[in-house]
Amino acid sequence: MKNTRACHEQQHFDVLATWYETPLGQKVAAQVKDQLTQHFSNFFGYHSVQLGLPNMPHWLHTVPISHTTVMQPWPDEQLDLQSQFHRLPFADNSLDFMLLPHTLEHCAHPGALLDEVSRVLIPHGRAVFVGFNLYSLWGVKRYFHCLRSAQWGGRWH
Repeated sequence: MKNTRACHEQQHFDVLATWYETPLGQKVAAQVKDQLTQHFSNFFGYHSVQLGLPNMPHWLHTVPISHTTVMQPWPDEQLDLQSQFHRLPFADNSLDFMLLPHTLEHCAHPGALLDEVSRVLIPHGRAVFVGFNLYSLWGVKRYFHCLRSAQWGGRWH
């Protein structure tokens, strides 16, 4: 059953990545990039990691940190690192910044992921979670139209 669940997560990330290639998705991606740039342009650190959505590495590069890594839980020849998100391969207190784009809503074990984020971040390190607001006007619209589009394909814990 774990393999089915992992494939299910990858399928959601793949569909979401495709959605980010649409005109609306590109506008949302640009707004996220602008917000990250605005809030973290003066942030200092040595090591940062993005968990998930490897096709969006430009978000991670908005933070001025010298060593960045993008990882996901399934094999990808273009990435240096692969690991289950609830068992991150980093030492305690070793990362300055973590970017988690849509990771919580597509994670089978969100509590374990949050524990891992807390474990690997240095004191006063930063974690940024990017996701859609379920209670926004856009989010409420999905209830009335029974939308099953890419951006709403996650689990809302």
